[in-house]
Amino acid sequence: MRFAEKTLALRGAVSWHRWPNERDAQWVFGGDAWDVWIAALGQEELTHHSEACSVNHVVYAECRRHAANFLAAQGPDYAAAAAAYADVADALDVLCAAWPFPAPVPPLRVRRDLVEQLRRARDAEARGVAALDAVLSPQAVSA
Repeated sequence: MRFAEKTLALRGAVSWHRWPNERDAQWVFGGDAWDVWIAALGQEELTHHSEACSVNHVVYAECRRHAANFLAAQGPDYAAAAAAYADVADALDVLCAAWPFPAPVPPLRVRRDLVEQLRRARDAEARGVAALDAVLSPQAVSA
């Protein structure tokens, strides 16, 4: 991947994370989606959404693991972002182990414990995006 393509893709990841969501929109994108996911996991009734939820966290974990590996391969400038995305994947791996795909929804008490893993993942991803943004800032790119 050429430098310009890589930079564009990584800027896209930063932009997507910071996507502005309308207040009453049907869908939530970017970093705000973590809070919707966290709230949903703690709801009493999720039995009708078991497969959708369990496949969601498996896909997120795999994507974040690929992101961590890709960023680590980019060199030391991307080490902080790579470490943050590895933390996201690690937190989601805990969630995946407790709620594999396909499996029934875990009991509410278990899901409430898993909410902490989603918070950990959300916060790590925000650190990763901040690290990416720092590397991609105009000063860093022109240096």
